[in-house]
Amino acid sequence: MLAHTIHRSNLNTKRIAFVHGFTQSRGSWDQILGELPDDFQYVTIDAPGHGESSLVEGDLEQAATEIVETAGSAIYCGYSMGARMCLHAALTFPEMVKGLVLISGTAGIENISERRLRLESDRQLAQRILDIGVDQFIDEWLAQPMFASLPFDEEDRALRKANTASGLAANLLSTGTGSQLPLWDLLPGLHMPVLIIAGAKDPKFTAFAERLGQCIASSQLEIVTGAGHAVHHEQSIVVARLIKHWLNEYFAND
Repeated sequence: MLAHTIHRSNLNTKRIAFVHGFTQSRGSWDQILGELPDDFQYVTIDAPGHGESSLVEGDLEQAATEIVETAGSAIYCGYSMGARMCLHAALTFPEMVKGLVLISGTAGIENISERRLRLESDRQLAQRILDIGVDQFIDEWLAQPMFASLPFDEEDRALRKANTASGLAANLLSTGTGSQLPLWDLLPGLHMPVLIIAGAKDPKFTAFAERLGQCIASSQLEIVTGAGHAVHHEQSIVVARLIKHWLNEYFAND
């Protein structure tokens, strides 16, 4: 079982499980949790290779199994890497995933040559983490253009830097986009309610979001203006409001 925290544990009610992005940990959801409804129980999970699950290894299918074994029957919400893990969970354990929120997610790289190039890039990046250590790597990671609109947050960086170099490197090698087999053809088989969110300043993942929406008939697509890849950190109140409305529409009477 993965390291996790149960929020509002005294409530015997509907559950939502949260899986963070690469270099983060379960504490990364604290800001948005404060904006969500009181009538849900929330489970925040340290993904394999991260936080107190730093020694846990495995590919995306194993990660999906781990998060479902940790959170059980729930609505699953994932960001970036976490979105890919939650998507695998929904496809593998549809009876356990009652709903799905995908934030800045993708269903993988279809072109074999592009996937090989990404895998090699992931390998080089994993070695870079081991060579320079977590502190310097996090600074380099957040300096990427995809995080240009993410405000500097000292607490967020401290959480990221609490990870281990070995855990992040192992995770990148086993669950990075380069190692993920594409799932696009399987998406029409999803029938649970799905909320897809992306930031308008992140055109690559906005395109992925639009395609996810086209493939999943039961989905709702929301593009947030003024936000980039880390949309739920940049516009936490807006994203929380979108999730609340979606929950009210599909799960209010469950």
